[in-house]
Parts: sequence; structure tokens; C-alpha cells
Amino acid sequence: RATSNWKSDKPIQVWSQETWYIDCQTPSLYFSEGSFHRAEPFGGREYYDFPEPFGRRPVTFHEHEEATTLPRWLPKLGEKGLQYADFKMGSSDAGLDALKAVVDSGMASPEPREVKGVTVRPIDVLVSGLPASAAPEEIEELAKAGRIVDEGVYAIDLHAELDGPPTESFYIYPPNIQELTAWCPGSTRISYGTSVPAATYARFILDGKIAARGVVPPEGLDRETRLAYIEELKRKGLRFARRSLREI
Repeated sequence: RATSNWKSDKPIQVWSQETWYIDCQTPSLYFSEGSFHRAEPFGGREYYDFPEPFGRRPVTFHEHEEATTLPRWLPKLGEKGLQYADFKMGSSDAGLDALKAVVDSGMASPEPREVKGVTVRPIDVLVSGLPASAAPEEIEELAKAGRIVDEGVYAIDLHAELDGPPTESFYIYPPNIQELTAWCPGSTRISYGTSVPAATYARFILDGKIAARGVVPPEGLDRETRLAYIEELKRKGLRFARRSLREI
């Protein structure tokens, strides 16, 4: 589950808007009982209790890589094996409803259509009308003035039973924008939290710390290498927390 607190005086695009809206309109992949399935965009709405300062929020299915890689690399997790995996993202009911309205209108579609004799992709029209993002220098200035709020969390729940409470939960917190401005000015939680793990992974390959060949996500690494990778991410400012309800 993923969510964030975000507020800015100026428009700031923290991700490719084309990719974002196309992902929103794509039926979301999830894994259940040994096979992959697709959920309708914004389907599976539920309310999830994120740790503070985020609190209880609605989340819906969203197209994301974890639902693809985890079932392929962790098929024998535990005694039963991995039975279910999905990815959901959310903010507020109003925010999700607004995004769904854009998708339902067809404006997020990448499929070409003819309009008054001209072939266009609706997503190109949509993105062309969005305000330009603030430059990194302006992001730094806004952050130093306290005019941007940018903090988020990713929650991973492990369930022994699908309908039961999680036996363990893990939380990943990228640095917020005030922290980033101190050592990586102009970046955002998304730009830093996405690029640094990828760059660290590439560094591990170059340094020979990852010996595996082919396409291997972090969950496909051996335990020692995975832990070393997480420790390096901690050193670079990402925070990890764990909550366990396992019986001792």
C-alpha cells in the first residue's frame, strides 16, 4: 500500500504524467491462487490504516511492478507458498474520484482516435494541457521556504491467512523534501526514492556484489546481498520500520 502527503504553491510534476495516467487507466495486475489476474482501474477500494501522520485512507488497485515480480521470484515463500499479491495506492476519496473521472472520460487513453480529420492520442492532449513543472531550482527555493509538503510511505503486509490480520508489516519511508533539500536540493521524495535504489543496485552490480546474471529484482537476490542492499539504502536516507504480530 502506498500513500503520501503532498502540497505545493506551484505545480510540480514528480513523475511522467503520460506514464502516470496510462498506469491509472490500465487494468491492474494481481496474483491469486497460483495465477495472474487483472482488476478494473480503481477497483478494490478499501480503507487502510497507514502509520501516522498519514492515518486511515482509501486505496485502490494500481498497475505496479511488485505484483508482477514477487509471485515469480517468491513462489515458495513459507510453507504454503505465495498465495496472493497486489499493489494498491491511495490518497483521499476526492482525489481518487477525480482521477477516476479523468480515466472514465477516455482522456487517459493512449489509443489513437480521429478528431475532425486529425489523428490524436487522448493522453497527448491531456498531458499537453497540464501546467509545466517547477524547475529544480524553484523546488529548492519553495522547500527552503516551507511552501512544499512532500512525505510518503510504502506499507508491506504479510498475511498468514488472506482474510486475517497481517502477521508482519514493513514500512519504507523515503526522505521528505525538507530533509532532501539539505543534501540533494531540487529533488523530491519520488525522484530521490526512485533513483537512489536503482543507482545503488547498479553500483552493486559494478562492484561485483551481485553475481546473478539476467533480469533479477532485489527479491531474487540471496539473503546476505539483500540485507547489504537495504543497509546501503538506510545509509542514503531511506528509513525502514517493522511491526510483528507473530507468536513468540
